Amino acid sequence: MSHHRQRKPFLRLRSLYIWHRHLGVVAALFAVMLSITGLLLNHTDTLQLGSRFIGNRFLLDWYGVAPPATIRSFAAGSVYINQIEDRLFFDAQPIHAQQGMLVGATRSDDLLIIAMEQALLLYSVKGELIEQLSSTTGLPIPINRIGMDPQSRLILQSNDKLYQADKQLLHFHGSMESPDNILWSTPVQAPYSLNALLTQNYRGNIISVERFLLDLHSGRLLGKLGIVIIDLAGLALLALALSGLFLWHQQYKKRQAHRLTSKRH
Repeated sequence: MSHHRQRKPFLRLRSLYIWHRHLGVVAALFAVMLSITGLLLNHTDTLQLGSRFIGNRFLLDWYGVAPPATIRSFAAGSVYINQIEDRLFFDAQPIHAQQGMLVGATRSDDLLIIAMEQALLLYSVKGELIEQLSSTTGLPIPINRIGMDPQSRLILQSNDKLYQADKQLLHFHGSMESPDNILWSTPVQAPYSLNALLTQNYRGNIISVERFLLDLHSGRLLGKLGIVIIDLAGLALLALALSGLFLWHQQYKKRQAHRLTSKRH
């Protein structure tokens, strides 16, 4: 009977060892993940995590980042000026911040003229912003259409009135030119390959690495289930610490008892 009573605490202690070991393996995986993501997030500014973006299609699909519903495109020479929602692209390269809806684009010599509702953006053929014209510089707004007359002069339509720009694009005067003589910029269908690249670039500039790490660190990447999993992982780490302290205490008591027994003998 005495031997049986001594056996029960031993079995319970061994069972606790087994659970402690298994729990340690699971908790260690979460501890590594939380440690790595925490260290990275602690250096967000240094690593520029807020300005780096996730481009993986699987993760973008997981976040529900859908392809754009429409891509508005205008041809300016061999270049396509495109707009997706509030973003403007020079071919597939993101460029200027939005100034309303894109209404047209044209080319004059080595100058690309992009017409937004509230501004004219002047770009080089390499995609470098040269100047921005607005109502403060005498630009008539809102701009409804943009085009070129037979003398290659820029023509704007604003509120059903036509305006002719001088060669330097410094002044805009009321024009009496017939609309039939003006080559208006109209929307076009960009090549399939460009549309595919635009879609990729658009989706790849939405979810920052910082947000991804925050969602991974907190478990929100998996929604409510992920938060529960991280909570359970936290409880597992707590249980691991407590069981470890308990086992250490049991070993300490055992060593003390062994020392007392050795002294008596």
